[in-house]
Amino acid sequence: MPRAPPAAACAAAQARAAAAPGVKPCTQLSEKERLFAARLQEAFAAMLDHTDSQIGRLVAFLKELGLLDDTLFILMSDNGASQEGGPTGVLDEMRYFNGMREDLDAAVARLDDIGGPNSHCNIPWGWAQAGNTPLKWYKQNTHGGGVRDPLIIHCPRSWEARKGAVADLAN
Repeated sequence: MPRAPPAAACAAAQARAAAAPGVKPCTQLSEKERLFAARLQEAFAAMLDHTDSQIGRLVAFLKELGLLDDTLFILMSDNGASQEGGPTGVLDEMRYFNGMREDLDAAVARLDDIGGPNSHCNIPWGWAQAGNTPLKWYKQNTHGGGVRDPLIIHCPRSWEARKGAVADLAN
């Protein structure tokens, strides 16, 4: 069984979600809610760790072949955590789209399915909002004039003279 989130992580999530309708403070979650949320967050962290490792392998391979400086490498992400996990998180986010609440007893019984081929999970609202810090709410909501998406570009050597800032990609 996963451990409940550490007190510091719980406090950070609670502070972030303090003004969030529908988000219970960590101290008010049941043991099952804490276990389920912790496992969902662990699976998310594992996915990020795996992605980072695979990108690192690709970069190392391109370096080994002497091709990294001749390769346009673009890494981008979507714009953050979403609200489909609902107040408790879900094993199958289609439950959210169909207005079905997660059965916590069934979810806790299937903790080992989380992150595998028999789940399509999403984290609870509180963790989603904490993960989107410093922005507000969820990825469906704009704040401060728009949506922010991470983007990293490694330009080939032949593009050195073209480097510069792009102020606006669309109008």
